[in-house]
Amino acid sequence: MEASRSEVVNSLKKARQELVSLARSLSPEELRVQVHQGGWNVKDLLAHVATSEAGLIATAARIVSGQSSASPGFDLHAFNQQQVEKRRER
Repeated sequence: MEASRSEVVNSLKKARQELVSLARSLSPEELRVQVHQGGWNVKDLLAHVATSEAGLIATAARIVSGQSSASPGFDLHAFNQQQVEKRRER
């Protein structure tokens, strides 16, 4: 069964609220726990998720309009690392 647009939007809103609630509940020690082989901790992972939202919306818009999912030459891993480093101290 295919989900309606409003069901998808509501699901995304609920997931965002749950993530924000979880993030706010974490202690400074929990934010420092390493969770990724690239050296990212929980705080870095949250920065990645927050940064990803705008890019995912743009990617979805490109796909809907019939374009490629990414710009030519785009390096997702390099972009992700750059964005996490940029936000590491926030």
